Amino acid sequence: MSFLAWPFKDPAELADYDIDWSQRLAQPTLTDSILNSTWVITSPTTVGEPVLVINSSTFTTNRTKVWLKSGTLGQTYTLQNTVTTLNGDTLIESVTLVIRQK
Repeated sequence: MSFLAWPFKDPAELADYDIDWSQRLAQPTLTDSILNSTWVITSPTTVGEPVLVINSSTFTTNRTKVWLKSGTLGQTYTLQNTVTTLNGDTLIESVTLVIRQK
């Protein structure tokens, strides 16, 4: 598992963020593909209102995307994306996101 950082998000925005998995999916003799993707907000678990909300998500064979809304001004959130691949691997990336006004 590794940690990435996304550009900050304004609490009033509904914004999309993504992870490019292509490098981690590339293997010496075979390129793997994403079959499933799930997102969770791992921290903080409670910060008051408004909390960061996962509005929706999607994925392609090598990229995952999540749309986020709200969030508490000044708070740093950690999100975890878990993917299952065609070759049967389960891969995890964690990302931090700071909420601040633009």
